Amino acid sequence: MIKNQNPSELNFKSVLNFRDPGERKKNKRPIDNIENISLPLDFQNVTMERFKPFLHKKDSESMISDVSNALYLEILDAIQPLFKNVLEVLLSPERCPVLIHCHVGKDRTGIVCALILLALGAERQYIIEDYMKSNEALHIYFRKMLLKRKILSFGFFPSRTILFAITLRQRNIESVLDRVANHYGGIEAFLKDSGFDISRLGELKRNLLVE
Repeated sequence: MIKNQNPSELNFKSVLNFRDPGERKKNKRPIDNIENISLPLDFQNVTMERFKPFLHKKDSESMISDVSNALYLEILDAIQPLFKNVLEVLLSPERCPVLIHCHVGKDRTGIVCALILLALGAERQYIIEDYMKSNEALHIYFRKMLLKRKILSFGFFPSRTILFAITLRQRNIESVLDRVANHYGGIEAFLKDSGFDISRLGELKRNLLVE
């Protein structure tokens, strides 16, 4: 999460934006001289609707966890046809460095970043640990915001349940990695099915990996 800093100051040359058109209308932030590449994955409204029935229920954590896990698999499947576009951007030196983001930068973005690491040959445990690091920044930000909402609602706002819902869980990214392996037949098969030229995988690794 990059706060209070213009991406142009960080030398990004392009932005991969996974927000759907409705999200982009609400959060316009023009960036000069940076290519904005839109690959919309419309999951914000779906996510809100799936979680909504459980936010005011007691002891709903297990149900929320199950909903979250199922959503991650749906997001993975939706990403697959678009993923070759992601890698083609990363293969273009004139478009790198790349900023990858969605609404918060943890679910759609987290899965995409995990898939990139998997394509580069990163170990499973490293991918999981990298994904889970987002909780460190997210909890600091959302605890403060949700506490304010609870105070303003005289205690009726379900801040604790919402914080649980947005927290990243290891189970989710493990399910994504398992689905790539078991349903798609591994990362190379996943890439081929997305339309990516698998012969360029070595080039991708040379461009992105540092010895």
